[in-house]
Amino acid sequence: MSTDMKEGDLKTVGELERQLTQGIRSLHLSQLGHAPQKISCHLFSNQLAVTVEGSFLAVEQLFLHNERSELATSVRATIDQLLRPSLISVIETTLDVRVNTVLSNSCSDSNITGIIIVLDKTPAVRNPAAIPKTKLFKKRRLRERENAI
Repeated sequence: MSTDMKEGDLKTVGELERQLTQGIRSLHLSQLGHAPQKISCHLFSNQLAVTVEGSFLAVEQLFLHNERSELATSVRATIDQLLRPSLISVIETTLDVRVNTVLSNSCSDSNITGIIIVLDKTPAVRNPAAIPKTKLFKKRRLRERENAI
């Protein structure tokens, strides 16, 4: 992972989150032939939260509608396992930070997959105070509260 970027070369946290969203959408399209309804990515210090709405494939929905939830669950677990290396690659390439842990779970009732990624460190961004849970973010919020009084 490179560390010799100048601050002017860095992207904002919002730009990185949008780039991650696009990368994850492309991954779903290229590997599953499926476009989720909505993907949201949010950085929190050295963690990334991803929600994928409309994540279930037609075959999974078929199993669910025909009371074969154990088969749908097995298919979803296999899909998550197969996508994991590519997902890690998208995240590491986009954020220029190593991924330590990936946790994911899906809810068939709401057709949503949630993914929590623990990163090696907080990604370098042009506006670090905009990332919740970082020291700079907390200092900025404290100043804002003091100025409001």
